[in-house]
Amino acid sequence: MPQQVRLTLWIVAAIFVFGGLLFWVIYPRIIHHFSKENYKRQDYDVIARLVRDNDYYLINSFAFETGSSPLVIDHLIGGDKYLYVVIDYYLPGTLEVDPRLKYAYIHTKGNEKLEIVNPFEMVRAASERLSTLSGIPSDYFVGIALYNDDAVILGNAHPSADLYLCPSRKIGKIVRSYENRAVEPFVSAQLWQAIQDLHSIKVQTSKEKN
Repeated sequence: MPQQVRLTLWIVAAIFVFGGLLFWVIYPRIIHHFSKENYKRQDYDVIARLVRDNDYYLINSFAFETGSSPLVIDHLIGGDKYLYVVIDYYLPGTLEVDPRLKYAYIHTKGNEKLEIVNPFEMVRAASERLSTLSGIPSDYFVGIALYNDDAVILGNAHPSADLYLCPSRKIGKIVRSYENRAVEPFVSAQLWQAIQDLHSIKVQTSKEKN
């Protein structure tokens, strides 16, 4: 084989190897960045599909004050039998969580340790607050901390009957398990009124903030 041909083949092979290594290094970072920037949109798409396919009710971005800090419910789903309080989380690594503690810790892929308010505390507080404001018994509320599918959880993801840490792809499974329970569904008019009352609370709290 002529020297020039061998040199050309070597250059082409080197380009392929270098390109493959570059793709292997950069691609996960691109996916990570895309997920971080778009996780709320992805969660909304999953929930909107769940609501649409089952003819449920949905209120998004419900914020109110609890003591000295605001509490934001990203999605409130009105099912036939339960109300689902959903807060979105993006976890860039592993979440170390104990439902009995006030704080949880994110161990990032860059070996950082970040402290956050325990997601269980957040969804519990949100459910209790909505129950108090609306007069709807707390037994009807299910709290779900929804996180990105590629995160890892260290700890109990379901510490009680009405609290969950849930990857985005599995929220439909949790909702279906509750809606299939042998309990009486809401009377349609009552559910509609409850959702209207909660929406009115959302509007009122938004006016008060402004």
